[in-house]
Amino acid sequence: MIENVVYAIDDELYCYWAASRRESATQFLDSLDPGYFAFIANQGGACLGDTSLERRAAASMRIGFFQGTQTLLLLLGAFVQAPGCPQAWMDECKPPQLREVTKKITNGGSLLLLNDLLTSASWASVADAVLRTSGEEGMVRLAPRFARFWQQLAQTYLHGEAIAEYEGLMHGIGVKSGGVISMGATTASRGASIRNDAVPSRSSRWATSFKMTRAVGSDGNDSRSRYSVDRHIDWDAEQMVEALHCISASIHNVVAALRIVQGAGDVTFMVPVFGESEFPRPRSASSIALCEVPQGARRTSAQELRELVSLRLNFGRP
Repeated sequence: MIENVVYAIDDELYCYWAASRRESATQFLDSLDPGYFAFIANQGGACLGDTSLERRAAASMRIGFFQGTQTLLLLLGAFVQAPGCPQAWMDECKPPQLREVTKKITNGGSLLLLNDLLTSASWASVADAVLRTSGEEGMVRLAPRFARFWQQLAQTYLHGEAIAEYEGLMHGIGVKSGGVISMGATTASRGASIRNDAVPSRSSRWATSFKMTRAVGSDGNDSRSRYSVDRHIDWDAEQMVEALHCISASIHNVVAALRIVQGAGDVTFMVPVFGESEFPRPRSASSIALCEVPQGARRTSAQELRELVSLRLNFGRP
């Protein structure tokens, strides 16, 4: 006998069919490896201080941070809208849809909630629902901490600079030690939050440098002319170690909650070890080294460029 379950991706409804939807979901959940991100943290953290290895180790942890953030947000979106078939949600949800769902949960927007454990579209409600499946009051008490951590990750994920930085790192852009002079981002003790000070500092040991394109023109809506600005993002490699461990634990717990939804009984939950401190709040400070439009650059239109290309293509033809 075939089974089906209704799920949503943002505001679109779908129906998933399988001979055994729980078996299909369980097979998918079994294929996930939440400990991978803790492995990246352990391997990368062990290389910090070794001048021959730490640059690439820091870059790998930064990539792992963005990758883990996206994986976690996908799993949380599936928990909210497709708890009975997370594999379908994660396979079909595209980046623009994930950003929209993440934005709605972050801002408390209107979202189709197909998980009966949820009371609202908010990180507080999602964290409480995930950890309440454990049946352990100790885990439930940690829900506000997880919620704040997930919200911080969501805000980073929704930032255009973070997307550009992740894509640059994935394309092989390296990182440099020492960071760049920028406002804020002073480090604190393990597990403590980062405060923003209104003084320039070099507290962040690492920086990612990459280019972002901008339109020439005040609004840029119709302009086809572009120029580049240099963007520098400061961040702390040791904080990446902490964040990756929390991401790993978060993914483990969401997977555990989804297992319980499928009827599993022998499930464990994980708590990051930070004593009585808050979970890390991975922040970064950015600065633009060049933001002026190059002298002589002007707006161009699509029609103007088509005519120019047409002239070049036809030049010299009989």
